[in-house]
Amino acid sequence: MTDVLLTNILEQLTSLNSKVEKNQNTLEELKQEFSTTNVKLDQLEKENSALKENIKQLENRNRKNNLIIFGTPKNNSIQDNINFIKASLDINLELKDINNSYPLGKNEKESIPIKFEFVSQLKKIEILKNAYKLRQKNIKNIYITEDLSKEDQEIHRGLRLFLNKAKSAGKKAVMRHNKLIIGDKSYTHDYLLENPNINFEEGASVNEIISTQEEKLSLQLEENLKRKVNFEENSDDTTKKTRRNPQRKQSTAN
Repeated sequence: MTDVLLTNILEQLTSLNSKVEKNQNTLEELKQEFSTTNVKLDQLEKENSALKENIKQLENRNRKNNLIIFGTPKNNSIQDNINFIKASLDINLELKDINNSYPLGKNEKESIPIKFEFVSQLKKIEILKNAYKLRQKNIKNIYITEDLSKEDQEIHRGLRLFLNKAKSAGKKAVMRHNKLIIGDKSYTHDYLLENPNINFEEGASVNEIISTQEEKLSLQLEENLKRKVNFEENSDDTTKKTRRNPQRKQSTAN
């Protein structure tokens, strides 16, 4: 009776061990499949990022000659807008300089944004450089911007907050190429997001902070240079002493 019971127990244990081994094999297979899936997913994410970057570059290339004018009357003809730009910015602009021009959005308001696609990027740059004259001539509610992607619009919106903050503190600041330029320093949107509590009125400004960091780095480099010189001088002294006392060196070696 006991032998039969032991035999049954052994058979059950053997069966359980077999099931455990099968489950372990299945688990290993699942792990391998999961690992393979992760590799494929990583590859797809990289390809997706590359495609997004290519699309962004293509869109920016298509926008490079474009400007958007806000605030002009919706009933203005393209020639009316050309005449306004010429008179307001004191530049030469002809119909032949414009490849296309059309309103953005619905014609439900008195004024709507107008997109201008210029034949030459130089003409676009000339207009942007002279856009400040709108304020000089006290022309309100009309302004000119670049044709930006949604991502760049968000960046500019964030930078503009710091731009206004810097100007309120009496700093000379401008936005250029998705960066905030203050004096001779430039700051990215990501940097400013990581340092949102920068106070331009009290304490150190961004320029002063970076100048301090540069000064610390310079002092550190100077200290490292001194250590290197001291080390080389000590090495030279040791070499000279060794040359003066060759017998002592030989004795020490023995």
